[in-house]
Amino acid sequence: RDSAISYSQDRHAELLRWDEISKARTRRWFNSSDEEIRDYLLPIIDSVIRVLKTLTPENFDYDTQENSVRAGCLPGQGMVVTGVLAAVCPTDIVAHRIAINMGFFEVPKMGYLYESQSFGVRDSQLLTLLHEVMHFHDVASSIDYFPGVNSASRNFADVKAKMNSDGLAAYILAIA
Repeated sequence: RDSAISYSQDRHAELLRWDEISKARTRRWFNSSDEEIRDYLLPIIDSVIRVLKTLTPENFDYDTQENSVRAGCLPGQGMVVTGVLAAVCPTDIVAHRIAINMGFFEVPKMGYLYESQSFGVRDSQLLTLLHEVMHFHDVASSIDYFPGVNSASRNFADVKAKMNSDGLAAYILAIA
């Protein structure tokens, strides 16, 4: 959580500078380096930081149908999805519960490439946390249009890229 906050604060500062590095990063993930994308991302990143700062261990629970309903999802439309690391009910904007599946504990915490400070494109707990926070309606109301960092990277020119959970999370982590 604290690392996610730090990376989010870095992107916020970068957007305020709005230099060539900032513009190159937004072009990389959203095919845009104009004021519109900057103005779109700033409040999202502010919301990411706000929500992350409130997260405690009580915000995390196992991904079960019962916990999904408790988070506000309707029965049968809950968070429980086979094969995902975590899930949220996007309307749960008060408690911001994040449902964790067992696979979450099997991926690296940070996702650094071997012997570097650069991130790989595989799942990590950090990427997953940012991805899930993006879904909340009081953050970005993001959707998994292009699941996975590789898919998000290949589809950066699509109009839906700026609403894609993995693209937003990868942007915050400055994945190259």
